[in-house]
Amino acid sequence: RLGQDNITVLHVKLTETAIRALETYQSHKLMKIPKNDPFNEVQNFNFYLSNVGRDNPQGSFDCIQQTLSSSGASQLNCLGFIQDKITVCATNDSYQMTRERMTQAEEESRNRSTKVIKPGGPYVGKRVQIRKAPQAISDTVPERKRSTPMNPANTIRKMHSGNSVSQRPYRDRVIHLLALK
Repeated sequence: RLGQDNITVLHVKLTETAIRALETYQSHKLMKIPKNDPFNEVQNFNFYLSNVGRDNPQGSFDCIQQTLSSSGASQLNCLGFIQDKITVCATNDSYQMTRERMTQAEEESRNRSTKVIKPGGPYVGKRVQIRKAPQAISDTVPERKRSTPMNPANTIRKMHSGNSVSQRPYRDRVIHLLALK
């Protein structure tokens, strides 16, 4: 769709190889078609154009550009509604990179996984005895007795009246204390 400034907005989905080609262009500001390569390798990028509105009626996109104003504040400007999408098709290079990444991911996964220790192998160590679990353990929580608030006066009275040690003669109490030591 053409916006106010005659801008056509496209959503472009690139492969890593296509991104590298564009980054090379950005750094050298020169792109030759066919590509001038030391190995005379020609890179072809195939792409297809699809209509976003027709292919995905629920989803639509606006193209937003973030700029800095003269005062340094960040501004968002809508450049237009994205109706078309360009997808660059994968190349042999893309497939090769994907295979290499998959191999690397599998290798990392294998290194993190559990190792099988064979009898007589290099990892032989102590034998561990496995204890059998107790038969039946109840998960019930014991009930708490309900406590009543304590009155210090009652506690002192009970100590003096109900304590059999305090009722004994002094001699018996001393013998009792010595026996405890």
